[in-house]
Amino acid sequence: MTIIELEEYRAIKTEIKELFQEINEITNCSIGSPPLSGMPTGKGNSVSIVEKTVNKKIKLQEKLSKKLDRQLEKLNEIEDFLETVDDADVRLIIRYRFINGYDWQVVGEKMHFERTTPYYKLKKYLERENSK
Repeated sequence: MTIIELEEYRAIKTEIKELFQEINEITNCSIGSPPLSGMPTGKGNSVSIVEKTVNKKIKLQEKLSKKLDRQLEKLNEIEDFLETVDDADVRLIIRYRFINGYDWQVVGEKMHFERTTPYYKLKKYLERENSK
């Protein structure tokens, strides 16, 4: 795991919320029937506007669901990594910075360090883990 991959955590969480919202909006949107003129049009077995719209809606839902699955998988990878971190300070740094979204100054204050200490402590830990 790298700092760049950890930085994605907040963006992924935000994107997941947005994807859920989009899927719900699409699911809850209703499609009205076309206006009736009173007489059949005789178009044969052509696809109606409603059916085309429903098919587009289903296709979009499927795309969003696939994207949601990929993002949830990435989120799980980061959470799995967090469970393997044996250094309590590093776990706390990851929680404060990447999960809670605090800037490095706040992370340092919460941990009673200088602003740069948490960053370098995390960087050193990740370099050590990635070299194994």
